[in-house]
Amino acid sequence: MPQISGYKLCKMECRSQKLKDIPVVMLTGREGRIDKLRAKIVGAVQYLTKPFAPHQLIEVLVRDNCERLWILLRCGEQRR
Repeated sequence: MPQISGYKLCKMECRSQKLKDIPVVMLTGREGRIDKLRAKIVGAVQYLTKPFAPHQLIEVLVRDNCERLWILLRCGEQRR
């Protein structure tokens, strides 16, 4: 990204009251362990390296949404 790094944007989003609940999936050409760790530290929920097939992105999004739904359902059960 020419104006701001993805890490910085993710960190800003996670600090924003309006945007903090939106999950961030990092799509990048960097494959290093440090890059993946850094993405996790700033709040990314998933990390996908380029090139990737469209079905890989769909799998990541579906898996993450299923995990979030499961957590929400379990939290609702515990409140009863």
